[in-house]
Amino acid sequence: MKLFSCKVRLKGNALDEVRKSNVTSAEIKLLNVAHDVDDIVETGNTDRSVDQERERLEAVYGERAVLSVFGAPKAAIGDEIEANGGEPAPRKARRTRETVETSDMAAAAFAASAASSAQADALA
Repeated sequence: MKLFSCKVRLKGNALDEVRKSNVTSAEIKLLNVAHDVDDIVETGNTDRSVDQERERLEAVYGERAVLSVFGAPKAAIGDEIEANGGEPAPRKARRTRETVETSDMAAAAFAASAASSAQADALA
């Protein structure tokens, strides 16, 4: 199983970054659910088995978090991450309060437009 070092932006905040070393691809996947992970560089290998790694992740992050990302206890957690050589990872879309408010305003405007069209049709 490959080991990596990476930069973790806690909850996507560029002002709150932490370097992590000796993390596996499975741990990077788990961290990437709640945070942004980039600057991934391969640093070596470990002889941990997949089962040992899953147990380690459950001890660190909790069984619920591991189940939500990887599924059933016998599901593969993989070793599929490739080092990006220090290149920033693409930003994943996050639904913020602003986007929710914007989409709610668009829905309200559409509803008002539909209502006024219905009234206009009723008067015609």
